Amino acid sequence: AGRQEAEELKDVQNKTEQTGALHSELGQVEQEHDAASKIQAAQRGKAGRQEAEELKDVQNKTEQTGALHSELGQVEQEHDAASKIQAAQRGKAGRQEAEELKDVQNQAKQ
Repeated sequence: AGRQEAEELKDVQNKTEQTGALHSELGQVEQEHDAASKIQAAQRGKAGRQEAEELKDVQNKTEQTGALHSELGQVEQEHDAASKIQAAQRGKAGRQEAEELKDVQNQAKQ
């Protein structure tokens, strides 16, 4: 009976040691899991910030493109207006020259 109790006590001690080792290993696994979670969160944060920066760059470029299109449209309008003014001036100068030629011809006939 004493021998059986000693073996049972030894089994209990072994199981207690195994349980302690398992608890220690479980704690280590939990720490590793927590560390991995923190690393993943940091990576997600970094990726999110990078994506936000890229979106901001796209938005800025879109706004710049819109401003350039608007400026180009204004330049085209100014060019068209200048062309119309030049055409009007050429027409006026041509009519004046034609009138002067008529006057010279009329004077030559007299």
